[in-house]
Amino acid sequence: MTEEKKGKWEITSLGRVSLEELKKFIGYKESEHDAFHGKSLARVYTLDNRVQGDYLVGILEEEGIQALFQSSRDTAFDGIYAGTQGFGQIITAEADAQRARTVIEAVLETIRREAELQGDEEEKEDDAW
Repeated sequence: MTEEKKGKWEITSLGRVSLEELKKFIGYKESEHDAFHGKSLARVYTLDNRVQGDYLVGILEEEGIQALFQSSRDTAFDGIYAGTQGFGQIITAEADAQRARTVIEAVLETIRREAELQGDEEEKEDDAW
């Protein structure tokens, strides 16, 4: 590679574009990815769906735990592996894994309890009729 092309990408229809220009163009933010740079990662939870993934990642981030949602969906196979592999994984730094699992378990338990209470209330309303 010549000195002139070092650190540059050549894209024929756009001319020469530096990596920094490309990152700016696509909205890439270094700080979003620095949290995991050089760290061991751990899968902490297998997801049932995308909404669950977004919700749990948001809760973890509120708790100060950096987390990523990694989808298992393969567009080539239209998600046929979701039944065996789950919809995706939540990934955190290994150092935060146990804390993340504890937070996720607490959130899911709270959701289960609220669903049970709502079900009990609906049964009482049905019995009143």
